[in-house]
Amino acid sequence: MATKQPADSPEGKAYQLFADKVKEFSCGDLIVTVYSYEQLGKENAILEQLELGTVQLYAEDPFFLQKWVPDMKWVEPPFTFQNREQ
Repeated sequence: MATKQPADSPEGKAYQLFADKVKEFSCGDLIVTVYSYEQLGKENAILEQLELGTVQLYAEDPFFLQKWVPDMKWVEPPFTFQNREQ
């Protein structure tokens, strides 16, 4: 699992908890190793690694996926407003 977040950030701690729970609930059959601080590369490199299958998870904003799926650019606009009326 690649991420740009620091391991000691709230997000990094949540990703590690996710990895721990995956191992726990799969009885050790599945292992998620969290690579924080962009250890595996910057966004474009990670997206290419996802495409190749060398990285299976990337905890990041879906905006970056629009390189392959243009419709992804519309995932977040509903959350840019304070309420439905806006």
